[in-house]
Amino acid sequence: MRITLTELAQEDWRRIRRYLRRQFGRRVEMAVARKVRIACGAIAENPGRGHPIKSNVFPDLRGIVVKKSLICYRVLPTHVQIVRILDVRQDTWTTLQRPGSASE
Repeated sequence: MRITLTELAQEDWRRIRRYLRRQFGRRVEMAVARKVRIACGAIAENPGRGHPIKSNVFPDLRGIVVKKSLICYRVLPTHVQIVRILDVRQDTWTTLQRPGSASE
């Protein structure tokens, strides 16, 4: 299946990469990016592999953890939509339950 990222997910990913680059250097940033790309490919091949996540904002949400990033996605009829990419050290539960998290 095809994978798309919401604007929120794109911003999440830019923020995570920027943090990794500043704190650990380009090499670590690229290594984590490679693992996330591999995980996205695995999700595309088998969308049911992630664990269900209860969310008041995003129906039928699933998630998979890669390093310290939680990839939150929905399986739609034509593609897989990645809705957020969150650092697991954040309060991910609150972020995924707040109505404002769909438009932050």
